[in-house]
Amino acid sequence: MYKTPASIKGRWRLIAIMALALLPGWSRAASGGPFDWYASYENYERNHFAIELALTSTNFEALKKHLNSYQYLLLYLPEQQSSRATAQLRIGFFASRQETREFIKATSYFMAGQKVVEVAPSEHQQVLAALRQDEQAANNLWLFAIDNRADKGVVGNQKQLLDQAKENYLSRRYDLAARQYLLLAALADETTANWAKELAALSYEKLGERQQALALYEELLEAYPAGNSRQRIEQRQRSLATAADDNPAPLRSHSGRGRSPFYSRGVFGQYYRTMERSQSDAPDQEVLSLLSTDWDWRATWHTQGHELSTRISGYHLSDQLEDGDNELVLKRLQLNYHHTASGLAAALGRQREINTGVFTAFDGVQISYPITDQWRVAASTGTPVYRSDALEELDHYFYSVNSEYEFNKQWQINGYFITQTVNSVTDREAVGLSGRFHNPRLSAAVNLDYDTAFAELNNLLVVGNAHVTKRLQLAMTYGQQRSPFLTASNILIGQADLDLESYLSNKENRANLLDDALLRTSNNQYFSLSVTTEVNDQARWVIDLYDSTLTDVPSAELLLGLPETGNSPDSYHYQSVGSRLVFNNFLWLNDSTTLGLKHTQGETSNTTQLIFNERLRLGSQWVVIPKLLYSEISFDANDDTQKLLRYSLNVTYRPWRRLEMNLEMGNEAIHTSESNFNYGSNYIFVGYRFIL
Repeated sequence: MYKTPASIKGRWRLIAIMALALLPGWSRAASGGPFDWYASYENYERNHFAIELALTSTNFEALKKHLNSYQYLLLYLPEQQSSRATAQLRIGFFASRQETREFIKATSYFMAGQKVVEVAPSEHQQVLAALRQDEQAANNLWLFAIDNRADKGVVGNQKQLLDQAKENYLSRRYDLAARQYLLLAALADETTANWAKELAALSYEKLGERQQALALYEELLEAYPAGNSRQRIEQRQRSLATAADDNPAPLRSHSGRGRSPFYSRGVFGQYYRTMERSQSDAPDQEVLSLLSTDWDWRATWHTQGHELSTRISGYHLSDQLEDGDNELVLKRLQLNYHHTASGLAAALGRQREINTGVFTAFDGVQISYPITDQWRVAASTGTPVYRSDALEELDHYFYSVNSEYEFNKQWQINGYFITQTVNSVTDREAVGLSGRFHNPRLSAAVNLDYDTAFAELNNLLVVGNAHVTKRLQLAMTYGQQRSPFLTASNILIGQADLDLESYLSNKENRANLLDDALLRTSNNQYFSLSVTTEVNDQARWVIDLYDSTLTDVPSAELLLGLPETGNSPDSYHYQSVGSRLVFNNFLWLNDSTTLGLKHTQGETSNTTQLIFNERLRLGSQWVVIPKLLYSEISFDANDDTQKLLRYSLNVTYRPWRRLEMNLEMGNEAIHTSESNFNYGSNYIFVGYRFIL
């Protein structure tokens, strides 16, 4: 911990936070260590204005969500502010009052209540002492580096702030402890932030601020949709709410709010898409006219010891073309029950839970129970939901058991066993295992599904993301998957009119069912690697590699029921390499620009693409995104070349927080050299989304 020289000790104790990316456009510091910061802010005449911002829960969350847009500004908190109910955070420094006002104008849509303040020379010197990392700063100042690229949170000595908050809590200085915990909740990594928020709620409990504590518990329940932490938080919340009911306090005002017994939320949207196509020597034709409506609504009702919730989601497609069809898809229609004391949970209806081993939605029931704080078991049964007419007519049924174990906040594993039948014969029988690991530098997940009936690996997926250094990030994916997933129902591929019941009445067909179904699936093995390098604070360079090999491809003759000719290829190989440069403030203030080049090599052709994307934010309500793509495809068979030019403009308008309106217009033109074939299309996409 760093110490401030005695000559500048006084009434200011600062919690100085160095944000490594604060709003582009006001950046004056070069990349590097604290002395770069010191050089940037050393001159008081050019750095004597700052912004004062209330440390509310809303502003906490806003700061956390927008850390990636920031560059090199300081956040600090005077000591006497830290224990106040309306503490004021300061953001600095700026050269003039006008520059400060421009910053406020650009950020007012997500941070409310900002005002310009002039920084006293003594306060300015106190911050500079922290930037110098003086060894005597320990008593008066905590110093952090907020590295958004590492884990969107505080790195460095955040443990020291946790220790200080703990000391204040044990010393019954609950007001100061709550402020320190909330500061970490806003700026630390997700695991630390949620833990700090829970401790802040406990601090508010000790202060008698029940409503503020209840509001924090409600936010935490949103962060923990499932798992062992949810049960602990709900018990604290229920205990606090019950105590508040039994011992009502005198009426007083609170900035927080209690949790209502009933609440609901949802999203409703409608979009219209139309496309007109033109080609050589043919009249223009409208090929798409579609109105889509989608919704996702959730509601929860709480009573003492019990929680009842529901979720309804789906969409409706209305084809506006002549003889067009309508389609209604119900994605979820489920009723959930949770006994808060025991942790027993049940879900009934149409639901989707991949941990059961069912890869689609299903109509059925799932019951789960926590054996310990870390270990939960569950059982499910029902009918898988397929959108294929041929599969919907079959009699499918499954049951599965699964278990989830949480070693700690970094490690979790889940295993399952599933048996599924179709028309009373084995359709799928598999064991699965998944594991997740996460810390500030590395996150990884593994999913494995092995079908014991087919004695074949059905799916293996490994994903990982590593922050090698502050400026270098790697993302990797490896997969091996049967396509489509292994089921006996794959026997219908290429013969959808097959009467499965009659087919299975033949003993030989029944005995060979799994082998015949396996012949109709392919094996896809793929690998991707993305390397992201932070060139500087305004630009990053991304290299993308992808390789995919499809083997065991069933022949066209097999799928059509024709004699085998041996002319159909049984494998395909596809690989691509791409490079992207992403710039901030490239063409305009507060914009993001992507310039890319990609080359793809397939079995019969190769493609080169040039990409330009721009994302421009205009104030707090408008986002404009123009895109441009140029592509050349060379075909090996006839030396033909196809050129494609596609451009579009997307405009998003948010007149208020609950409403988003969207308009996109685009054009695509294709020209083939040898055949002199020209093709073009225009499209319009317009719609809105409303948060209920």
